[in-house]
Amino acid sequence: MEIRTIDSFLQYFKNVRERTMRVARCIPPDKLDWSYAPGKFTLGDLLRHIAVAERFMWAENLQGHKSRYTTHGKELADGYDDVMAFMEKKHAESMEIFAKLSDEDL
Repeated sequence: MEIRTIDSFLQYFKNVRERTMRVARCIPPDKLDWSYAPGKFTLGDLLRHIAVAERFMWAENLQGHKSRYTTHGKELADGYDDVMAFMEKKHAESMEIFAKLSDEDL
């Protein structure tokens, strides 16, 4: 698939995020802090990382700004409902920024 318009990019990216969120919702709330090994990312860390990478790296870089990614920690969102809401909020912010692109910007 070749993306030639901002509209097709936004639809594609929306579909990718919907798949990601379907997987995220499969995580049992009591497993959000689970990690396969001590000191490694928890499932919650991974979800927060996806959200902040999209918003504070990609969306910032797209605007010509430096990355603002500083953490993926619980201080951003703690608990299942808060993490899911955080992901949705950061995605909406990113999509708003991405929507400002023109076809020529691609």
